[in-house]
Amino acid sequence: PVSPIAWQMLILPLGFLLGLRSNQAYERWSNGVESYSQCISAASELCRQASSYVKMDVEGGSGEGPNWQYRNAPSGVWPESGQNDYEDPDKERLFRHSLAFLAMVRQDIRKRRIVDNEDREAVIRRATEDRLHVTEQELQHLVDTGVYSPEVNGPLVIARWLSHDVAALAHRISLP
Repeated sequence: PVSPIAWQMLILPLGFLLGLRSNQAYERWSNGVESYSQCISAASELCRQASSYVKMDVEGGSGEGPNWQYRNAPSGVWPESGQNDYEDPDKERLFRHSLAFLAMVRQDIRKRRIVDNEDREAVIRRATEDRLHVTEQELQHLVDTGVYSPEVNGPLVIARWLSHDVAALAHRISLP
C-alpha cells in the first residue's frame, strides 16, 4: 500500500499542474471569444461603412449611364420611401456574405461539421437551419464543393466571396 505521505507529496504538484492547465484552457477560451467578438465588430463596421459610403444609382439605370450619388438620409430623419440603401443588390450581397462568414466561423468554432454518412438533402437542411444567409444557388454551390467536409475551409470560401463583393463596390466609393 502507498503511504499517505506519498499521496500528499504527489497531490501538491499535481494540483499545481492542474491549476496551470485550467488557466491555460480558460485563457485560450477567452482569446477565442475576444477574436470572434472582434470579427463581429469588423463585419458590422464593414456593413455600416458600405451602407454609408457606397454610392447608389439614383435614377435606377435610366439615361445613358448610372447617376451615382449618396442616398443617405440626413441625421434625425427617417429615409423616405424609395430611399432605402438595402435595395441595392450589390450592397445586399455584401451584407448577406458578411453574415454568412460569421455563421460559418461560428460553425467551425462549435465543430458543427457534417459527417460523411449524411446525404445531400440532410446537408442542405442542416445548412438552412444554421442560417447561412445565402441564396439557393450559393447554397447549392457550397454543398457541391463540400464546404461542410473537414477538408474544406468554409469561412475561407465565403471570405473569397466577400472580397469579390468589396472589389465590385470599389468604383462606387469616393472618400476624400
